[in-house]
Amino acid sequence: MTFNWVQRISKLSRWQGAFQSCIFSRKRYSVQEQCRVPSSVVEAFRAVTGSDGVSMGTAVREQHGKDESVHSCRPPDVVVWPRSVEEVSALARLCHQHSLPMIPFGTGTGLEGGVGALKGGVCFDLQKMDRVLDLHAEDFDVTVEPGVTRTGLNSYLRDSGLWFPVGTEVDQAL
Repeated sequence: MTFNWVQRISKLSRWQGAFQSCIFSRKRYSVQEQCRVPSSVVEAFRAVTGSDGVSMGTAVREQHGKDESVHSCRPPDVVVWPRSVEEVSALARLCHQHSLPMIPFGTGTGLEGGVGALKGGVCFDLQKMDRVLDLHAEDFDVTVEPGVTRTGLNSYLRDSGLWFPVGTEVDQAL
């Protein structure tokens, strides 16, 4: 009986050692790595969104590669800020033509690690799409763009006598 416990502990120790070496030897992603998006595509992005609607800056990319989850930062190659559905469509068409992954980004408050660009790609920051499109107060129904936050929606609804109480203290995008 004692031998059996010793054997099990020995196997567990070997497994833990292998697990720890796997963790410590894992390659960390470097935001300084070469961008995988061709410069011609970046220029096409700028033609769609304007020069202020595209960024390849390290700090901006790091901000868009991490949410509130425990996962490490995996920044995209490029961040774009579309202002309309038409711009999103044009940018998505370019990404599809060049086989570039697309990563949507609201306010970065997610808990699942969904904003991590595991294979690089283009982050679509939707915060500039922040309009309330339609309100049907009698049906308690509202149509919003993806960048509308809870606070922004409640500001819009204030004069209608309605409010949107769902959410946390964090002002996440709806």
